[in-house]
Amino acid sequence: MKHMYSKILGPTRLAVLDLSSTQGVNGMDPDGLLINRVNTPFDHRCKGHARELMRECLADADAEGVTLYLHINAYGHMTYEQLAAWYERLGFENREGLFVRENPQVSRTSSDKEGIGD
Repeated sequence: MKHMYSKILGPTRLAVLDLSSTQGVNGMDPDGLLINRVNTPFDHRCKGHARELMRECLADADAEGVTLYLHINAYGHMTYEQLAAWYERLGFENREGLFVRENPQVSRTSSDKEGIGD
């Protein structure tokens, strides 16, 4: 899986999403990835660029069975609550401030073991 997703928005403008290994810190899946940054320049925000990068990243994570993690650092025009809602709509679960999107293989396996989905 790539560790950087980007979209050129102009000659000197770039929307970016980057990730790093969790290395199993704080109980995170050692094969998981931590989203460090999702950033779109101010003059290009609210046009779907971040959503496009996230969808590409999520598709790759699902295809490869990778769990994703992130912490929200609200700045700019969006509040923590707005960002939390955005990430939750993308499938992340807030676990005491750590947002987690488990890989589908782990989620399916857990559901199967518990008899959920029958």
